[in-house]
Amino acid sequence: YSRASRVVGVSDRVSALMKAYLRNGNVTTIPDCAVRIPRRTGTRRNDPHRDFVVGCVGTIHFDTKGQDLLMAAARRLLGSCPQVELLVIGDGPDARSLQEMAASLPNVRMIAWQSDMSAAYGEMDVLVQPSRFEALGSTILEAMSVGLPVVASDVGGIPEIVQSEVNGLLVPANAPDHLASAIARLANDEALLRRLGASANRTASRFGVKRMAEDYWSTYLNVLASEQARRLTF
Repeated sequence: YSRASRVVGVSDRVSALMKAYLRNGNVTTIPDCAVRIPRRTGTRRNDPHRDFVVGCVGTIHFDTKGQDLLMAAARRLLGSCPQVELLVIGDGPDARSLQEMAASLPNVRMIAWQSDMSAAYGEMDVLVQPSRFEALGSTILEAMSVGLPVVASDVGGIPEIVQSEVNGLLVPANAPDHLASAIARLANDEALLRRLGASANRTASRFGVKRMAEDYWSTYLNVLASEQARRLTF
């Protein structure tokens, strides 16, 4: 990194860490884009007695993604909010451990990675991201693009896209009680769910592919101009 003319961070949080590491100002923030996924209606969404489906999508790695915290929250929700089902999608180094935790939890369902996520998002009412660290949260942007509100840990770059009480709910990291409470709140408040979901969709529209491409193009041009100017001075 020290030899790079410019370093790009996907969030201001990451850029700040890189600036401190490099001890120079050649760092620019360019957030990831929200990949637009058509939201195909899942079969359970037409069932008036369906569970309230809370999705968690990502690499199953406890140290970063915190799915073990979600299992602790699921246990708390069993009695207090029985209509909630947690749908975990992904694979990773801690997948087997997570399966063992989920085995005793009837409100948890696990499925492997999906090449087409549209049906899975169509089944969800909320996305949850219980991360212990997150550079930004591309899955969050993806879910927001289909109008899902987000419950997420207040860590890393997540607060740069999730505004609590605006387009989702932020909770402290490593706090399954808070996680369970936030999920239960949305499961029991349809008006809040709809308001946060509509705002989430508007947020995602600001993180388009075109915007990201233009930011990178502008950065490349700026770096080239700076290199040319530097060479001319010699």
